[in-house]
Amino acid sequence: MKLARSTFVIATLALTLMSVVPAGAAGPTWKAAENVSLPSGTSSIYQGWLPFLSCPTANNCSGAGSVNDSSNAVQGLLLSETKGVWQSSVLGLPSNAAKSPGVMIYALGCASEGDCVTGGQYADTSSNIDAFVATQSNGTWAKATTVNLPTGAAATAQNAQVHGASCSSAGNCVVLGTYVEAGSSVQKTQGFVASQVAGTWRQATKITLPTTTNANPYVSVAQISCWSTGNCSAIGNYIDVNNVSQGFLLNEVNGTWQTAQNVATPSNTSAFANISLNALTCASAQNCTAIGTYATRTGAKTPFVVSEVNGVWKRATALVLPSDAASNPRVLLYGFSGITCPTANDCVTGGQYYTSTGQYQGFLVNQVNGSWKAAKTLALPSGAQQAGKNGGVVAFTCSSVGNCAAASAYLDSSGSYQAGIANQVNGTWQAVSKITLPNGATTVSPAGGVYGVICRGTSCTALGSYQTSSGAYQGFTVTN
Repeated sequence: MKLARSTFVIATLALTLMSVVPAGAAGPTWKAAENVSLPSGTSSIYQGWLPFLSCPTANNCSGAGSVNDSSNAVQGLLLSETKGVWQSSVLGLPSNAAKSPGVMIYALGCASEGDCVTGGQYADTSSNIDAFVATQSNGTWAKATTVNLPTGAAATAQNAQVHGASCSSAGNCVVLGTYVEAGSSVQKTQGFVASQVAGTWRQATKITLPTTTNANPYVSVAQISCWSTGNCSAIGNYIDVNNVSQGFLLNEVNGTWQTAQNVATPSNTSAFANISLNALTCASAQNCTAIGTYATRTGAKTPFVVSEVNGVWKRATALVLPSDAASNPRVLLYGFSGITCPTANDCVTGGQYYTSTGQYQGFLVNQVNGSWKAAKTLALPSGAQQAGKNGGVVAFTCSSVGNCAAASAYLDSSGSYQAGIANQVNGTWQAVSKITLPNGATTVSPAGGVYGVICRGTSCTALGSYQTSSGAYQGFTVTN
């Protein structure tokens, strides 16, 4: 997953443990994958980019990514599932879109069945890269609209994107993004938030960063989660005055965006911390958890979590990796649905690490009753070589505390990438179950795999992409 696994928003449903998975149960049994039909006039999912999945209720989901059309131009791909039946369409673009718009979708959030918002970027006829949002209402997607950027945005040489989306209710959503600010000898990449209120998108607001920013803060944003209109938490990164990457935590309280605050990192953080916040989830109002990486004093790239408790962000906690981790474990977090919390004190997360024997493996970490446990290595199917440089753990979902699923990719005995899902049953992680791909396909290739998995009660859905014998990427869904 070279391009595909980089960066965003999944909510989980907290259910009672015994009502979902009885003691001694084996967890979900995953069926063979089914092919997702692409829209007429398209041929291949662009570089396997099918990273976003949201399921407000069981068997009613939405997905999004990018697809090549008959002219090989990159367009936006929208997927909708209604009562178990999937349909696909191409995103409609604003009138100023270039002939080859290079659409990349970077965000998807849903309030309810058939009521979602997506966003990303496209190229216009003036050679700008514009940020867009598109809204789905009652199951119908409207044409995308260009984000009205904050006052002071550059009118030319713009490079704007939406990178996060969340909806508290139908017609009330927020997107998170970046843009180029004008009026300075130094080009500045800033962050923005834009709100949809009662179905109408308002002008975006510039994110106010901590005072220690570089002349160009090079803002990058990750994810946002809103629990009610005007109340959200978001995460991102920027470059400080010392040219060091810092993570920021951003809150909206009763409709007012606060000044972003820095992550209070673990005590062993290097002066050149190189912090990167990747994924965020909120178990309840003002109780959120984010995961990221930082550099220790020895230069090791290692994972941490930071939690918001009743609206206050606490000091970050370093995660303990498996005992076979290299001195520099080179931790990679894919970021899509990379952390989930059935309750405010019970979470699961993970990613990829490098071992002392030179392998890339996946890791899984549980928070239990507020305490983060040592990570465990993802157990692969018999005969698998390792997770591989483009493998590891990608996405999580939980039906209840201790009963979760983790989407992953790994190298099989022949060196081909496969997709799999590992079940956690009553607190114990089981080995990965290989996904049987559609149409006799033999690999998801480095750019494909399972990008999203969601369980609603006892009903689970996963979404991803695989490679055909011709080299094209197609989409698949998996259920239990």
